[in-house]
Amino acid sequence: MDSYQRFLNSYIMESIIGEGSFSIVKSATHKLTLERVAIKIVNKCGLTTEDISQLLKEVNILKLIRHVNVVRLYESFETHDKIFMVMDKGTCDLFSFIQRFYANNPMKESKARNYFIQLVSGVTYFHNLHIVHRDLKPENILLCNDFRCVKIADFGLSEILNDCPHSNILGSINYIAPEILISSTSTTEQIDIWGLGIILYFMICSRPPFEHLNKSEMMVNIIDCYYTLPENMSTECKLLIQNMINKEPSKRTSLKKIMTFKWIMDEKMNLRNIDSQIVYINQVIHDCVVDQMIQQNIATYQQISNSLIQNMFDYISGCYYLLVESMVKKSLNLDYSVGLRLDPKIINLSVSDSKLNRYKMAKNYQRIRDSLKHLNDVIDEKKLIKITSDKIMPKSRKLKSHSSFAYHHIDSYKRR
Repeated sequence: MDSYQRFLNSYIMESIIGEGSFSIVKSATHKLTLERVAIKIVNKCGLTTEDISQLLKEVNILKLIRHVNVVRLYESFETHDKIFMVMDKGTCDLFSFIQRFYANNPMKESKARNYFIQLVSGVTYFHNLHIVHRDLKPENILLCNDFRCVKIADFGLSEILNDCPHSNILGSINYIAPEILISSTSTTEQIDIWGLGIILYFMICSRPPFEHLNKSEMMVNIIDCYYTLPENMSTECKLLIQNMINKEPSKRTSLKKIMTFKWIMDEKMNLRNIDSQIVYINQVIHDCVVDQMIQQNIATYQQISNSLIQNMFDYISGCYYLLVESMVKKSLNLDYSVGLRLDPKIINLSVSDSKLNRYKMAKNYQRIRDSLKHLNDVIDEKKLIKITSDKIMPKSRKLKSHSSFAYHHIDSYKRR
């Protein structure tokens, strides 16, 4: 059975939720886990060799990133005329969210602060991997989990530092950093600091800082960094934005310093720490998922091990991580996604095919329930939660679970 046929057998395809010049994004449900995903289907016909190369670079970059505030890639493969990418499914993008609910009544700074800290967490993570997004804007930020979590998406223009830079200007002019307009080959981490500043401004003002009917005049304003801040914006927020939206890249603040600004520190202790959503896959979870995949005739033990060790991002590893995600969410009675990390050493400790049986499978389910049953009472808002093979490392108070999400839930959203 080829990859395309396995793909058709693994997912229930639903409606189109996004379209581009050469691609569509469909909502889908993974049959075994019933997890909702988004599937991007790119038509290679009509794309240049450079376009395809950049698209494959996006896939490879997404394979490197495992963070709760960055859209997750579960599976990817290509046929002779198409490329398929199975990813996290969001509720809507930040631009649509602002336009719908905050067009006439701007978002409160406290809510914008919560989203902003999540974005800084995600950007910090991939900057540590020497990845620069280069196209941070509201349209590329997805809201998930009843609008409580944000995820950075669309790494189509991203670069790994020291790679060959782009040779032309791409992206939306409203959000582009001045150094890219001046020199389109510019690729530094400071480009993303500019993007974060633009997004923060947009969330609070419901419009971008640079907008003009005349494209040329808008470009001049960006190069000169000419924009205004509303009078009703707090002094602390103005100071942070001014330190991010700065003409000179070298004068922009750093990600580390952003978290020390008074505007962030004022309510930092009251915000849920994103690191607390990271779950380290232990031996119990791993064995249980492997057992289930073998029982369902999805793959053999050796095939599963090879897929995970080699980071193949095929239907096997895609199914593995969706099963883990589903198991953890059900065990914790949660509706939001968590960040999953797998220790490669665990794979080598797994039992062999000959020792697998339904009794052990049931026993593993009981062990995983015992291992996870108290997590909702001990999630720390400040320190990393680690799930070990025997216990959970507790630290703080209970975290309320979020309600489930889907695209149609945007109609039922109520501002607090």
